[in-house]
Amino acid sequence: MYYERRVTPVIILDEIHMASNKLLEDLRIIFNFNMDSENPFILILAGQLSDF
Repeated sequence: MYYERRVTPVIILDEIHMASNKLLEDLRIIFNFNMDSENPFILILAGQLSDF
């Protein structure tokens, strides 16, 4: 959508506090393309604070 219609999609991942470190690392790799020159999407990570 970003390239064809110039619409910026919004991706919301809820309950992200339950995600493993591996998943977060995979998300970083998947979404890390052409980020220096463009913003093809907005990624919102939503979750609760954890008690460490």
